[in-house]
Amino acid sequence: MVFGMAGKMLPEILRQGVEAWNHWRSLDPEYPVGLSGEVLKRRDLQGVNLSRAYLGRTNLREANLQEASFRRSNLNWADLQGADLRRADLHGADLRFANLRGANLAEANLQQANLKELNLQEVNLYGADLREAHLGNAFLSDLNLRDADMREAYLQDANLSFARLQGTRLQGAYLHGVNLHGAYLQQADLTGANLGAARLQDARLTEAVLTGAILWETQRSGWSIKRVICEYAYWDVLGQEETRYAPGEFEKLYKEQARVELVYPGGISVFEVNTLPALLQHLAEQYPDTGVRLKSIEETGGGVRVSIHVEEADAQALESIREEAKRAQGAQIALRDRPAERLEIEKQMMLSNMLPRMLAAAGQKAADRANTIVAKESGEGA
Repeated sequence: MVFGMAGKMLPEILRQGVEAWNHWRSLDPEYPVGLSGEVLKRRDLQGVNLSRAYLGRTNLREANLQEASFRRSNLNWADLQGADLRRADLHGADLRFANLRGANLAEANLQQANLKELNLQEVNLYGADLREAHLGNAFLSDLNLRDADMREAYLQDANLSFARLQGTRLQGAYLHGVNLHGAYLQQADLTGANLGAARLQDARLTEAVLTGAILWETQRSGWSIKRVICEYAYWDVLGQEETRYAPGEFEKLYKEQARVELVYPGGISVFEVNTLPALLQHLAEQYPDTGVRLKSIEETGGGVRVSIHVEEADAQALESIREEAKRAQGAQIALRDRPAERLEIEKQMMLSNMLPRMLAAAGQKAADRANTIVAKESGEGA
């Protein structure tokens, strides 16, 4: 549909080129323009002024729309797949139901734009201005949003799993119920953001700012909060009960601790249960100040899993602890078929020297068993 005084002349003016079109628009910038249904795909429309235009169902697929203006325009159902919209001005534009798959919106102005429920798969939003944009229920999984400005954006129930949000500004953003599973939020600023009921499992928040954030009912297993900045936060649904933290205290209280897991095929024997404290004592003596402690013992499909938490250890130290734990476990398992040695060890069970005796008694068989376990674990991890 084309409407207005110019009627059928509008497409013809646009076909004369961007310069002719923009000159015509400058003569009466308030004149309502409608190009609904026009086929403008693959056209070079860089810098075109289509502000306050009705462009519903317009085909702009793969068009060059760099630095174009769509301020306050209606782009409902428009086809913008693969379009180049770098640095375009879409302030206040209505993009509901638009097809933006593969579009490049790097550094575009999307302030107050309506992107509600949109599937933004494969869209590049690097450095985009999304302040106060409506992104409720939008699909932004695995998107490039690095250095974007999303202050006070509305993102309730949006899917941002594995999105790249490094350095993104999210101050005051409404992120209630948002899926941030595995998202990259290093150095992101979430000051005053509402993260109530958000999924933050495996999210990376190294050096991020969480001061003043609402964290009610957040899911946080596996999250990384190294050197996170949080002077105070709210754990109630309304964000009224302030909890203050000294420097580094938030990380200490809420960081996901590293762990070592030992799986005992077929179950764990009485001997292995009895010698488990000695195993833990051995690790504590070998790696002092790492906070080694037993977390849980639980049945699995193929046996029993023992989880050991390590409170303070870098990646290299954690790997060393894991290898030593599996070596000790190998000694335990190697003695399953050697009742005499087990009985002697249990008789002389002294936490200070029991494990060295066990390792010596198990001998080469323990070392071979440990190497087999490590090789199997490495293969499963690969």
